[in-house]
Amino acid sequence: MKRKAVFFMGRNGIYPFMHRVSFIQSKLENSIFGAISPTPAEVNAKLSVLRTLQAECEARNLSHIETRKEVRKAIERMLAVQCLFVNAIADGDLGVLEASGFELSKVRGHRPAPTTGNTPNTAPMGNGEVIIKATGIKNHDYIELQVDGLNGFSKTYSGLYSKFIINDLPVGIELKARTRGVNCRGEGEWTGSVSFIVYGSAQKSHINQATA
Repeated sequence: MKRKAVFFMGRNGIYPFMHRVSFIQSKLENSIFGAISPTPAEVNAKLSVLRTLQAECEARNLSHIETRKEVRKAIERMLAVQCLFVNAIADGDLGVLEASGFELSKVRGHRPAPTTGNTPNTAPMGNGEVIIKATGIKNHDYIELQVDGLNGFSKTYSGLYSKFIINDLPVGIELKARTRGVNCRGEGEWTGSVSFIVYGSAQKSHINQATA
């Protein structure tokens, strides 16, 4: 397996999180990752919103707590996309990561590779939205989700959490989803695939657990 860069965010409080996000963006502001998307400027703009919301919460304006949580999750999703970009550019070449000044993934003793999880669960919610949840994956730093369809349709998503809320898929056709874990050892094995249909109306369907 190729070595992977992983953004280690930990499960710390809001201030360590904001410091870590700022640190990562400073490492991405160089010519090697000049085409990265989201850009460091976009992430830092969202980080400024988070800082403002945190200040409001500290001032006892508790109505901002849920918004603060959503902004933090949005930043985490942006970081996950940036991490995919970094690994695509490096393509396993540690020299590229070292030259960028980026922190390499930490090899913690004999850490095992990510386990192969179970077939993911899907819950089409109507209005063009579906919830896809990875299950059974262990020893991972983040999760990759791949959705495939007819005529070569394929999209890949990544996230720090097991639940993905997707709203940019074609509606009314059968799609298949599978997941895998990724850590500093590389990618785990893909799970089996689950078939589902995204509905464009408010109609909901039963969860389909048929594996490929």
